[in-house]
This record gives sequence, C-alpha cells and structure tokens, in this order.
Amino acid sequence: MKAILKKTALFRYYVKLRQKLSIIKYFAYFCKKHAQYCMDTCCTCKGEEARLTAMYHVLEKGLTMPERRLGFGQPMVLQTIKQLQLVHKLNNGEYSDVCHHALAVLSEYYHLHQREHFPLESSIESALESILATANITSSAQIESSPEEYWRHLNADFAKFSASRHSVRNFGKTPVSMKQIQAAVELANNSPSACNRQPWKVYCVADNEKRAQLLQLQGGNRGFGQFADKALVITCDRSSFYALEGMSLYVNGGIYLMNLSYALHYNKVAHCILGMPCTAGSLRKIHKLIGIPDSESIIALMVCGTLAEHNFPLAISPRKNVEDSLVVI
Repeated sequence: MKAILKKTALFRYYVKLRQKLSIIKYFAYFCKKHAQYCMDTCCTCKGEEARLTAMYHVLEKGLTMPERRLGFGQPMVLQTIKQLQLVHKLNNGEYSDVCHHALAVLSEYYHLHQREHFPLESSIESALESILATANITSSAQIESSPEEYWRHLNADFAKFSASRHSVRNFGKTPVSMKQIQAAVELANNSPSACNRQPWKVYCVADNEKRAQLLQLQGGNRGFGQFADKALVITCDRSSFYALEGMSLYVNGGIYLMNLSYALHYNKVAHCILGMPCTAGSLRKIHKLIGIPDSESIIALMVCGTLAEHNFPLAISPRKNVEDSLVVI
C-alpha cells in the first residue's frame, strides 16, 4: 500500500509540503534567536561591548580617512562616551580591554584636535575631558604605513603575512589590472566548500557609473569608496544547498571571502571589505544593477585599488586575546 501511495501526485505534494514546513521552522528558529540576542535587543555585557566596539571603530576609521576633516564624528563621540559609561557600569566599575581601547581612541581624537587648535563643540570637549580624567590612558595611534612597508611581508611565513593585511581606505590613482584580479580569484578558488560544490561567484564592477551607484546603495563607504578603482561583489548560489543548509550558504561564502582577501593581498591589490546591512529594496536594486540572478545571495562587497603613493594611515583595530576566543572542553 505504501509503495502505491508513494507513486501518487498526492504523496509528492505531501513531501514538498513537509519540506517547506521544515524550511520555515529552520529559519523561524534562526530568526527568533537572532532577534533575541542581536546587538539591537541584547542587554548582556558582551553585547554592549560589541556595540561599543562598533562605535569607537567609526572614529578609528575617521582618523584614517584619505581626506580627513577636523571636527568629524562629534555626535558619535558623545554616543561612544555614553556607551562606554554603560559598559563600565555593567563591568562593576571596571574597565575591560574594549573600554581601554575606546578610551584610547577618544584620547587620540581629543589630542588631535588640541594639536590642530580646532575648536570642538563645548559639550563634546567637556564630555571628552571628563571621561578621559577617569583613567590614566595613553592615546591610541593609528598605524602609519608606506607602500613598501605594507607589502613587505607578502613572501614571509603565514603568521607575518596574515598580520600584514589591513583594510585600506587610501587608494592610489593607478588602476588595478584585471590580471591581478583574475590571479586573486584563481587563488581564492582553492577555498574549501561543502562537498566541493564551490557555490561562489565574484562580480568585478569596473564601470565607473555602476560602481558609484553600487557604493551608494551599500552606504557604508563614505569618505573613501569614491577613490577605489574597482568594486567586487561576492555571492553564493542558493541552488547549491539543500533545504536545511541555509546557513551553509554564508559559511561557504565567508570562507571564500577571507581567502579572496588574502589572495588580493598576495597579488598587491589594496582592498576593504564592506558589509551588506542593506534593506530588501536595496538588495533588489543591486541585483538588478549588476545583473545578479535571484538564486544568488550577496555575501559582501569589496572596494579595491592600488595603494596611495605616499604614507597613509591604517586603523589599528586591536585583536582579542586567545583566551577570549578559544574554549577548551
């Protein structure tokens, strides 16, 4: 009887319905957990520290912009100070490593404007002086590099090579050759993937008008994106995954993205990875603009180019200790 039922259209409809319900439950579970614990809704100390990191990094990036303007980011300075005070309170009056670096960035920001005799808003200046007086903090110093120094470890051991890669926001006027891009993509194609499905694709946007539209839709590259020579859009194809492998799409895409980043660095292509916090409407516009099939999900964008010919700053972006990242069971 079972064998006969399995051959009917009704049974095939039942199987598809059951698959769809499994997919809905799978993503409902993910959405519920993300809504519960994401930075916007979570009130844990770790969540608030992550928010603080995102805030002070905005100031770090501002300190390394190619055409830095004095007085930048003053509203963010106030937000960072308020967030710092909240994290300090959650840590029972102790300054964590994240707090210390936030203070160091605020100190660098403050002393930069003092040296340049640039008058900050009185409320900003008072808030900075007040928070910096609470701890004995040495100002951070963004990394000062040159083209020769930046590429110095390309053929070193992996530890030095990996540590030498930084996000670049100071691009030169010389175009990046397609030969360099092709070599990087070929090298990145060595990335491991689920069952060797290799679901990724890289769209290289060399057209100036389309690149400008793309970066406007992304929205997180103000102050430096316009100086990039090319933009890369990294995607993964949903049709390469089973119904309950939804998250594998982004795992495989993330692995490829990191390998592509190293491959670009190895081929002397300066670059900066841009996230995709776009609305559904913006994503649809990007798909249409670049001609990306609906079956492909955008993992990330990259802007790339040659390095500035002169010395340039890089965000110091301190790394976590191994103890904060490794859990031994």
